[in-house]
Amino acid sequence: MTDLCYIPLCHDNYSNDNYSQCVCTQEFKACVDQLENFMSQNISDNDKIIIGGDCNVDMDRDNAHFRYWQEMVSRFNLKVCWDACCAKKDMTFTSNDGLSQSCIDHFYCSANIHDYITSADVISHGLNTSNHSPLKER
Repeated sequence: MTDLCYIPLCHDNYSNDNYSQCVCTQEFKACVDQLENFMSQNISDNDKIIIGGDCNVDMDRDNAHFRYWQEMVSRFNLKVCWDACCAKKDMTFTSNDGLSQSCIDHFYCSANIHDYITSADVISHGLNTSNHSPLKER
């Protein structure tokens, strides 16, 4: 049996990456802690987990926000799906002014299902009105 759970986390401009090497915003920590608390209370060791969405974390920055997020991901033995051999990582977010891009939308999954990923892609579509591109994982 498969359970699906949608967890709306606090997610506004206050949880954005502040680019600091040593300090996370309290708002970002609260969002990550909320997800971690939910998983701690509801997930057992053998469960298969998939988390997807706007994490406001760019793995290429290696800053305080990334490290805080990565510590939580590591505690649950999750792997980013962009690391799968078949993944085609690309930019997932474009700023409102169109001048900057980053990859802040991700799928993470349990290590015990990571090897079964057959594709992970960013979908570019002209009809998408969001500044975040949709992701697809199989």
